[in-house]
Amino acid sequence: MKKIINIENKKVELDTITDISNNKDWVMVKSMQSLARPSPQKNLVTVDITSAERKTKLVMVLLPEWGVYFPPYNMSRLIAVARSSGYSVNAFDLNIECYNRIRKVMDFDPWDPSREFLWENSQTYFEKIHYYCEPIYLEFIDKIAEINPDVVGFTLYYTNEEATKWFVTTLKERLPNTKFIVGGPQASSPKRNTIDQFDYVVQGEGEKCLLDVLDSIETDTPLPNKILIQPKTERLNLDEMPFPDFSDFDFSKYIMPNGTSSEVSRGCVAKCVFCTEVHFWKYRGRQAGSIVDEIEHQHKKYGINFIWFIDSLVNGNLKELRAFALGVVEKKLPIRWQGYARCDARMDLDYYRDLAASGCHMLNYGIESGSQRVLDAMKKNITREAIEQNLRDSAACGIISSSNWIIGFPTEEPIDFADTLTILYRIRNQKLINFSPGVSLMLSPGAEITDNSANYGIDNRYYLGAWSTPDLKNTKLHRMIRQKSFQIFAQHLNPKEKIYGTDRPTLLKMYDLTYDIKRQKELIDYEQFDYNIIKPNINKFADSLVNEQWPLLRTLWRALGPYTINLRYSPKEDLDEWGHRLACNYTANYFFTIDESNNWSANFSFKFIQDHAFGNEDYSFEYEWSHKDKW
Repeated sequence: MKKIINIENKKVELDTITDISNNKDWVMVKSMQSLARPSPQKNLVTVDITSAERKTKLVMVLLPEWGVYFPPYNMSRLIAVARSSGYSVNAFDLNIECYNRIRKVMDFDPWDPSREFLWENSQTYFEKIHYYCEPIYLEFIDKIAEINPDVVGFTLYYTNEEATKWFVTTLKERLPNTKFIVGGPQASSPKRNTIDQFDYVVQGEGEKCLLDVLDSIETDTPLPNKILIQPKTERLNLDEMPFPDFSDFDFSKYIMPNGTSSEVSRGCVAKCVFCTEVHFWKYRGRQAGSIVDEIEHQHKKYGINFIWFIDSLVNGNLKELRAFALGVVEKKLPIRWQGYARCDARMDLDYYRDLAASGCHMLNYGIESGSQRVLDAMKKNITREAIEQNLRDSAACGIISSSNWIIGFPTEEPIDFADTLTILYRIRNQKLINFSPGVSLMLSPGAEITDNSANYGIDNRYYLGAWSTPDLKNTKLHRMIRQKSFQIFAQHLNPKEKIYGTDRPTLLKMYDLTYDIKRQKELIDYEQFDYNIIKPNINKFADSLVNEQWPLLRTLWRALGPYTINLRYSPKEDLDEWGHRLACNYTANYFFTIDESNNWSANFSFKFIQDHAFGNEDYSFEYEWSHKDKW
């Protein structure tokens, strides 16, 4: 006689004369029952996967630059859906091929995050990178032409746009009758010059749209529209899709040959004004049992024991994440995992203990700012107290943290930036292993701040080729100074454990800083301070710019005690380090010293040449300033 337990749509057959507490599946399901949803979320759309013999052949290609730690998860999802429907699929990750081959003959690493800007700019890509990649591209164009597919699909990111354009143009000459399809974040970009190369453009989730394209070619029934837009109200059911198929990829070529990616959810529960995720697709999470089953499958098939959850946040549903953690523990899966998370005060010490027990290795938080005023303007719906508490509790459980920041948000003022430096200092010893300040705020299509830019103080005129505020107190140049200040400060946190992201050798050549490390403080508090120290009365741009360095200078003193710094800005050096998105025609020299009695002296020189037209206004200036005072 058998007894059937149906929990989370998972049937477990148990012999009634057996002690069910010894059955590992029953124990796992029982431990999760109080936390996991008893059924999938409502209003989800199931992708119709019908297996049949098909004649249509699909090739999928990923061009550089993109991640190199694991095989591409999104492509593997699409491969599984197409193959489960009976289509022939070949997939090529040219990103990893180029990564493993060209770095050996180059004098820099193009996959270093600080060199990301080289890929997205047509001039720098073809000047510095394409020459090395082209032979590899041509090799795989030959392979694809030999397959003679009916469809070739690409994933488009802003970092691989130039490479993809070249590849598609060249491949089309060999395959004039093949259909070309593209998806990914940049497929939703207004840059029509890229997507015009494709026969079909998928905007939104790709699984259902890909099958629509393949079915239309299989049945010779053209689709009415080139652009396939998934309705914003439609959310695909992630639990009912086949597990990702990684069989086309050689795991040994990746940095983590024992790892792969997965997803807990799609979309985001937050409504941060700078993000398009909430608009790109609506949030829905997977059931804990489904995630555990997928990981167990990948572990048995590929020997995977490290998982990187790539969704926007693993903790969109706190109960389901905890249920997943308990499921991993009860099944005794030998895995470690990491993912992106949202700071949340509800995640207490006990919660982190459960995550750690399941193998949680690292959580990557979108901290963005140390200013509560800026966090509120971003609609982050978190407090800086919660940020500190999360990192403190996770560190206590042995979970390391990574962090993302937005330097120069439109409403950010010098006092707010000083708060950001302060919180960075306060969390430096909470197992913070990495930080990424990006390149300041990017106005992405579809984000609230982009669609309603005037509400956030963004001028409809661009200054220096980038967004600015009408008062010119937040321009591309202001943001470069803050970015540079953030990186300099990070290089002198002197944490107990190394923090990655501070290794900028070029930056180290731009300044000299001396201090006594024995006088460094363990903690500094947030403070109110007026950073409008220099009053040159030149013009509105210059009057704010000359004070941009003070948050760094004062916070260094508050953290390190007496010190002396010589810091310079050079157009060429800054361009080499920061790229065109931040560098300006700005030359400056800062000398600042402060002693043990808090007496300081400063000698600054500034020279700015406006090299972008801005109507009839020219804010070029030269200025020198020397002063002594006491803090």
